[in-house]
Amino acid sequence: MATEQVQVALAGNPSCCEGSNFGPLPDFPQRLRAAGIDEEDFKMVLQTCKDNEMAKLKAIGISFPVICVAWPCMIYYFSVVINPEEGARKFNSKYKEKNIKCARVMPGYSFVFTVPAEVAAVATPVPANMVREDDDQVAKLEKLQTMLEKGLVTQEEHDAKKAEILASM
Repeated sequence: MATEQVQVALAGNPSCCEGSNFGPLPDFPQRLRAAGIDEEDFKMVLQTCKDNEMAKLKAIGISFPVICVAWPCMIYYFSVVINPEEGARKFNSKYKEKNIKCARVMPGYSFVFTVPAEVAAVATPVPANMVREDDDQVAKLEKLQTMLEKGLVTQEEHDAKKAEILASM
């Protein structure tokens, strides 16, 4: 199955040293909406990343002296408890059946949403002779109706000829 990728990035440059500034969440891409993704799920992925990254930055800034002493606990805390990719994991679980995936692009704060490629509907060509025959039959019916309206044929003749034309379609 062919797929397309839509990359979305959180704006801003968070840093525990320079202050934290992520900015607002990006707009929901129309391509993701067309793929059947709920806007709330899209926002959940990005907001979870944003919240967990902010928690990680605050924890580093507050607890740097503790890290020096209890670094094994801090490694566990930063890699398991505060997980910026938790939203993507929940998203992937929900959209697995639709073959839609979300993955964080490292380094940075971007996500790639992989969705099934749009497949343009291919119209089945109509044989040229079939179109002409139907057009001829319609033209005959229109001419027959005009002849009835002008009094050139009777109602009985009109009905008989109309039935003949319709039967040949």
